[in-house]
Amino acid sequence: MSCLPSNIPTEFQSHICDKKVKRGEDIVFRCEANTDQLKVIWEKNGQRLYDGDRVSISKSGKDLSLTISKAKEEDEGKYTITLRNDTGTASESSSVSLPQFDRDWRTINWGKSVSVKKSLQEYKLSGQGPKHLRFLLHGPVGAGKSSIINSINSIFQDQVKVGALAATSSDLSFTKVYKTWQIKDKQMGLLPFVFSDIMGLEKFDGGIHTDDIISILEGHIQENYKFNSTAPLSKEDTSYNSSPTLDDKVHCLVSVLSASTIHLREENDDLMKKMRDVREHASGLGIPQVVFMTHVDLVCPLVKDNLNNTYSSKSIKNKMEVCSNTLGVPMNCIFPVKNYHEEIHLNDNVNCLILNALKQAVAFADDYVSIPGDGYFKTYQIRDQQNRALPVVFNDIMGLEKEDDEGVHPDDIISSLKGHVRDNYKFNSRCPLSERDPKYHNHRPTVDKKVHCLVSVLQADKITLMDNYVINKMQDIRKHASEMGIPQVVFMTCVDLACPLVKNDLQRIYTSKHIKQKMQECSNRLGVPMNCIFPVKNYHEENKLDSNMDSLILDALKHTVSFACDYVDSLETHIQPLETHTQQSESEEPSEPSADEQSEDSCSESLQDEMDSLNWHSADREFDLEWRKINWDIGSRNSMEKKLGEFHLLNSELKHLRILLHGPVGAGKSSFINSINSVFQGQICAGALVAAESGISLLFCRPDTDMVVALAYCMPRQFERQFSARPLD
Repeated sequence: MSCLPSNIPTEFQSHICDKKVKRGEDIVFRCEANTDQLKVIWEKNGQRLYDGDRVSISKSGKDLSLTISKAKEEDEGKYTITLRNDTGTASESSSVSLPQFDRDWRTINWGKSVSVKKSLQEYKLSGQGPKHLRFLLHGPVGAGKSSIINSINSIFQDQVKVGALAATSSDLSFTKVYKTWQIKDKQMGLLPFVFSDIMGLEKFDGGIHTDDIISILEGHIQENYKFNSTAPLSKEDTSYNSSPTLDDKVHCLVSVLSASTIHLREENDDLMKKMRDVREHASGLGIPQVVFMTHVDLVCPLVKDNLNNTYSSKSIKNKMEVCSNTLGVPMNCIFPVKNYHEEIHLNDNVNCLILNALKQAVAFADDYVSIPGDGYFKTYQIRDQQNRALPVVFNDIMGLEKEDDEGVHPDDIISSLKGHVRDNYKFNSRCPLSERDPKYHNHRPTVDKKVHCLVSVLQADKITLMDNYVINKMQDIRKHASEMGIPQVVFMTCVDLACPLVKNDLQRIYTSKHIKQKMQECSNRLGVPMNCIFPVKNYHEENKLDSNMDSLILDALKHTVSFACDYVDSLETHIQPLETHTQQSESEEPSEPSADEQSEDSCSESLQDEMDSLNWHSADREFDLEWRKINWDIGSRNSMEKKLGEFHLLNSELKHLRILLHGPVGAGKSSFINSINSVFQGQICAGALVAAESGISLLFCRPDTDMVVALAYCMPRQFERQFSARPLD
């Protein structure tokens, strides 16, 4: 390109600056040069921009401008203007950011607070359960615990109320004694929800002692107990309840954090350590946990102007992600809310956020009290919306870790496969269960006590970086399962994090070359045939079901059930199987990859090649056709759910299929159990306790042996031909 002649060195007289624009607004850059004898080039992220569509480039003498109309999320990036003439060039850059996504990333029915309120008004507990659901709110001083109780009470009283005494911005807790608040509806009277309000957490030795919170979880603290920061309640204290009932115990732990301060809470922050200690103990008790993130209006101007922007706000989602990573809570258990603080009249949008958060917490608590038995672990038996139990139960276990003295010991997993682990067995990373141990169960276990399918759970976005020592542990477990003839599959989670194409459209999962490459890498590292690897996306940040996610989850489950059916059938236990194919589908992968596939996927052999594969500027990132077929329509999704729901065992001696899930910490074992349960319940559920990015397994003992364990794992070689030829419809 030739430059215009000029003897004046090119310079900027005025400059472009960074832009923050709302969705739909125009993006306008203006600057002035010191001469009009020049060529002007505008670029976005290194790509030249031209006039046309929404882009308008203007040059009037020395005045220069770039306008992009009706801003979208895709317009974010680095914009550069370059001036050229015979004397040289000058350039400068600025960025564009949009505080909003193009669409809400979580759906909520704004303006429908009345219907949500009605469903909570009409909620009833089973006659055999507790009299009420008990929610314990805990968190730092000033986070808004008492204000949440007041706000919920205000909604059901149809006017702003103050019952629980709320602090404002004080660093010292306003709540000094243990107090239980029962919600009273203006029309319906007392509702079956009670909230335990406690002293706030403070740094170091201030605030409530974590041992007192743990005692409350277990139901040991009586009403009006006065908290002492340095001397927690002891068994000898008159306020100690030595024989708590289910009504006295907590059914859902609610962590309350302020969105305006969460960014100040580092992982090693003293307050966060205290909250994680409480969360860890609640996990051991099987208590579901959620987070109410308050003060959302203080951290995002868009939300302050209009609460309807809560789930399109990037700032709010970022705060939730920080909360998830810092506290170790999955995104779909975090609920942004705004308490009533300065208002004297109710607001429907405020009500919507609070009631939706409460509705999810009630659902989690209801799941908890509906599951019989105490102890660290429970049997996760899947039930449909009519409360019919599927003859499949899932057992979640402690995660594998790279150190010998951390995570579940492989010998304990092998004992679980053989049916030797007793109910509520507590894992010991250094000392696995032995035959001489009194907890050793069933020296001659029946087929009902053994595992019928092993499922290995791996994250698609972390397969390349997985520690070889963890892989070796999994291969050792696989070897023992193969010797026992137990079928094995792999559930490859987090596919949306591994591939931007799939994140934008889940239906592109089987045209994505990157997902296929990840599956091939998984196959190579574990020795698992491709047709026994199922990519899935667990429910994580969503609060409503998604048909495409359901389809992947149900497809993985039906194949797992089919393999388990074949296994017990080979042991002469007669089962009414689900419909199966007798021939391998043309769309399924062969057991061994072809030479072309090995060549095509060879880039996953090294970490450097893996990093290179993340160059998403390449146009060659999709196959023209799906390489594995799946029906995405809602009818097929419903058909899969129906077949699995109607499937049953004919032999009365076999109570269920037992599926064992194992894998590294944080891979998504518990999330998969919750996701399956959510699909059959028709709403997001939390039963198995889930870790986010904490890197610490939340499970410390073995679930009881009446639980069917769904383990994502690989198929033994001697069963590949037999089992891969009989996938479910």
